[in-house]
This record gives sequence, structure tokens and C-alpha cells, in this order.
Amino acid sequence: VPLVQLRLRPGRPQLLLREAIKRVRSAGGKVLLNGSLEQARALGTDGIHLNRARLAEWDAASRPTLPPSFLVSTVVHNADELAAAERIQADIVLISPVKPTASHPGAAVLGWSEFAALAARATMPAYALGGMSLADLHAARCHGGQGIAAISAFWRSDELDQARD
Repeated sequence: VPLVQLRLRPGRPQLLLREAIKRVRSAGGKVLLNGSLEQARALGTDGIHLNRARLAEWDAASRPTLPPSFLVSTVVHNADELAAAERIQADIVLISPVKPTASHPGAAVLGWSEFAALAARATMPAYALGGMSLADLHAARCHGGQGIAAISAFWRSDELDQARD
């Protein structure tokens, strides 16, 4: 898995995050932090992931001050959020939720047709998020996406083994 997003939660030791960053990089991957820009810089991650709230607050003027290699990803749930991602020059968008997901029970599901419509409008690579497994990779690509993203699917060893192949 070439790109991993880590979340900085209150009480989570930074030592654990630093070790995770080290391991991902030793495997040839890059790390995005789902946290503040200041936290991402302090941890030395390769970029930042903006959740819905951070996307709404992000100052587009911050982008030119970042190194060109610093990645900015964000999650989008509709056309307005996709437009916001384009305004801030996000490098990657995660379109969510495509399918029902255990991490966000009861969330309104987009489905593949709405995913396809948003992916077609995106000016940056778009990945399907929400209820994804490796079995959805082909569908994501057929609907205009670059691939899939997942919160928990890849923690199962069989999914990890397939992802490495």
C-alpha cells in the first residue's frame, strides 16, 4: 500500500505515530496525517488529509507555502465539497461513502453512479471510500476512479496479502 493515512487522536503517543511513519517509509510508502498542518509538519509526514471540517476551514493561501512534494488529500461527499477541494488545489480526493460502511453507520450512501459523476468532474485523482474492499477495485476504476481507499478493510491479513500482489 503506497499511501497510508494516520490519524492523530488525543492521547495517542506520538512515538507510536513516528514508528508507524518509519515502517511505512521503509516499505516504500508515503504517510498523510489526518490532523492539523502544524502536527503534520512536526511529525514530518509527506502530507495532510483534510476531513470535512478541515476542508471547510483550510486556507487556500497555505498551498503555495508548502513544498511541491507535500500532498494534500481530502474527503468529499458532494459537488460543493469537490469544488472546495479544487479551490484548495488538493492532490487527491476520496469520494465517500460509496457503499454502506461500518465506520459511519446510517450515512447516506452515494452509490457507484454518483461516485462516477463526481469522479468525472474531479480535476485530481479520485478514490472510492466507504464500504470498500479489494473486490471493489475494478468497479472503482470502471466508474472513473483511480482506485479505492479504506479505513479497516486492509487490516485483515488476506486483504493485505492481496494488496501486496
